[in-house]
Amino acid sequence: MGKKIRLSDTPTFDLIVNVLSNYQCPVDCPSLCCKIQNIDFDGKDLKILRKASKTKTEKAERVRYKGSLYYSIEPPCPFLGDTGKCTSYDRRPTVCRIYPFNCDSDNLSVKIYPCDLGIKILSDFLKFRNEKLKLDIPQKLIDDLKASNEIFNTSEDNSDVLLVGITLNNLELFGEYLDSEQNWRNPTHTLLF
Repeated sequence: MGKKIRLSDTPTFDLIVNVLSNYQCPVDCPSLCCKIQNIDFDGKDLKILRKASKTKTEKAERVRYKGSLYYSIEPPCPFLGDTGKCTSYDRRPTVCRIYPFNCDSDNLSVKIYPCDLGIKILSDFLKFRNEKLKLDIPQKLIDDLKASNEIFNTSEDNSDVLLVGITLNNLELFGEYLDSEQNWRNPTHTLLF
């Protein structure tokens, strides 16, 4: 049996981090990622997180699923500070480092949660697809994303939220585009929706 590869040691992680290096959560971000979802991480992330607070990591529950062991903290995250910002930002788990991205088990694509940052990334990605790859943007997709963002921002149950998938190949192309376009996002940059 081979050693399990950590997400943070994969090219997928590097692709996501590269794209995210071009973005920041909005100043008024409501930190829903820390308030509505379990935060799952492995033993290595737990060791790193314990350096921020051993007491807060005691809330992590050990979970065994399909032969794998991981840890899970139920929301709201104990590391979410009174200001709505992470108090262990430099030591946050891998899953937090790649949010709003979520990796598929097929390792061929990623999905994006429709929080405000996710919508900004998706809007830019769809513009990139339209302008550079000459692919149409279906109005239904734009409408579905608007609705998903509204559900995500207002509901405590996000089971009906649409997560848009992006193939790793397209994510790599998008990342290269972001890197090559130094001023690709000008002050008049607007969202598609």
